[in-house]
Amino acid sequence: MKNILDAAIDRAGIGGEVRGPVGPAMLRGGRMTKHKGVAASYSPDLGLAVTIEPRTGEGRSALLRAATSALRWGSAPIALLASGLAIATPAAAQDACAVTGPDEVTCEDNGPPATTTQVIAGTNLDILIDDGFAIDTTGVGGDGLQVTTNGGLTLNQVSGSSSIVGDNGFTFTNNAGLVRVRTGGPITGTTGVGISGTHSGDRFDLITVDGDVVGQTRGISVFTSSTSQTEVVTGNVTGLTRYGLIAFENSAGSLRIDTSAGTVFGGTIGVYGRNGGAGNLVIETPPT
Repeated sequence: MKNILDAAIDRAGIGGEVRGPVGPAMLRGGRMTKHKGVAASYSPDLGLAVTIEPRTGEGRSALLRAATSALRWGSAPIALLASGLAIATPAAAQDACAVTGPDEVTCEDNGPPATTTQVIAGTNLDILIDDGFAIDTTGVGGDGLQVTTNGGLTLNQVSGSSSIVGDNGFTFTNNAGLVRVRTGGPITGTTGVGISGTHSGDRFDLITVDGDVVGQTRGISVFTSSTSQTEVVTGNVTGLTRYGLIAFENSAGSLRIDTSAGTVFGGTIGVYGRNGGAGNLVIETPPT
């Protein structure tokens, strides 16, 4: 079968060859027609999936000529997975989070922003987000960065051009140990929360003074059960429809919220803090 398709490419007048497997594939649609007065049809799964790769110097127009020629062969449709036709083309290298050592993860700037959710899970993790690293899941949906740890979390987003965009921008959950999270670039939740953190354990620190945080519903949402202290220190934070910043402490720890480095805006409430445990509650805002 490859020989027949190669011949179709030759007839198209370009240099190229069939790459990869040739075989049946489910194709959308179907056709009902008549031949000599008799009804005839073929179902959507009677097609062929083919990859045609041009030789050096051939471009999009050459691939289209190959497609036209190949489609003249046989009666069943052919799905051409051809570079340059924007159909099932291999993805270029994107920014990504990768393991770089025991309990260490680095989110690296590899070129274009990551377009899918970056999911990280482990025990007592140390995460570094490089300057220039970016996530934007707007086209496909999903959260930007999801982190789940058991035993502690340290995350540092280097201040600069790094950014995170998703349905929820950055979500993290930790059980036991310490949490120290410092963001250094803009973080946006297009349909939900900019930053959402849940923690049960020892001390909790979230510092966002080096980048704006925006969420459709809430800018920052923090729920902790700390045996020590919970601190949330922010710059500019926006929750478009509900809370700018909401923080709950539900154990014996104290809760301190400091928004003096920026402005916090909420569609209904700017800053809401509550300590439902035995500790203190302190809220510091910019001087007026």
